[in-house]
Amino acid sequence: MKIIYYFILCLYAFGCAVQGPISGGPVDESPPVLLSTTPENFSTSISKKQQIVLDFNELIDPLSVYNSVTINNQDFKIKVKGKRVVLYPTDEWDSNFLIDIYINRNLGDYQKNTLKNPLNLFYSLGKDIPMNTINGNIVDFENVINKYNRIDSNILFEVGLFRNLDSGKKLIKKVHSNKNLNFIFNAIQNGSYSIAVV
Repeated sequence: MKIIYYFILCLYAFGCAVQGPISGGPVDESPPVLLSTTPENFSTSISKKQQIVLDFNELIDPLSVYNSVTINNQDFKIKVKGKRVVLYPTDEWDSNFLIDIYINRNLGDYQKNTLKNPLNLFYSLGKDIPMNTINGNIVDFENVINKYNRIDSNILFEVGLFRNLDSGKKLIKKVHSNKNLNFIFNAIQNGSYSIAVV
């Protein structure tokens, strides 16, 4: 009887497994890369309960996902399964608004490698998605970079897009700059806009 007891104890002690990234090997210094989305970005006529699936090239840290995904004017939930992120409506997507999914550069893997570029995905329950873009590059910030970011050249700026109205300016959206200090706003309606950088 004692032999069986010790055998079971050994199985219990050595049979435990921990889920997560495998240890050993070279250090992972590469940021996650988005491989595909289902449905494809800029898809129209999707269903009110459509799940949006994002497949990455490596395991994604769930905490980083919850802190980096926003969808304007929509109530949504997130599931993270290894390399896959699934976004779906709490009830139904609101057909009065574009499904504007923004993933800032804080999304990362378990080694804290974060995205090189923010991600922006657009879906519509109707037939039209505006195709205008506003893009640019942040310049004349060498002193800021040298003062506050001497060790890590991966400085991050937030860029705000404001629509110019007769009553004043209205903030439409905020995005992160990429590693090269470039920024882009997609699916922009016709109009007059201003940009501010933080």
